[in-house]
Amino acid sequence: MKQLDLNEIRKKKKGEIGEERVARAIKEKGYYEVIHVGGAVKYEIDGARFGDADLLPYGRGNTFWVQVKYKNHRNAYRDTGLELWRFRRLQKLEEDSGMPVLLIFTDNSGQIYGNWIDRLPEDDKKHGNTWNSKDDCQMIYFWLRDLKDLGFLLRDREVSKD
Repeated sequence: MKQLDLNEIRKKKKGEIGEERVARAIKEKGYYEVIHVGGAVKYEIDGARFGDADLLPYGRGNTFWVQVKYKNHRNAYRDTGLELWRFRRLQKLEEDSGMPVLLIFTDNSGQIYGNWIDRLPEDDKKHGNTWNSKDDCQMIYFWLRDLKDLGFLLRDREVSKD
């Protein structure tokens, strides 16, 4: 995997670095193209931004949405997550579009892991402190044991499609 130099890292936001890392990895797994859709303008009068997903890969008989989160997991709970409102929008995107959504996390280690949102358990087991006071919103967390390597996730979806 290509390493970014320090000057490049300083110029880019963490999210952009994560999106590039994941897009490159998906292409390396044999997908024909990966379109960056984060921030694209929806065809609506209000000109609102499409912020539900970051990437739209296609190839190998598959097309799917990808939401990328560049963040380290929480050591105290062995979990990671995102804003609950964003997770609900991803569920709605999957329902409305009829295409699966892959939620991916990457971090400073360079690992890429996640799961298909229809396979993420929304259990009631306490993860601890689900309120994000910095952004003033509710979070949803997933145990690291429920998150899988990107290569496994892509192979698994191809097999389950048959």
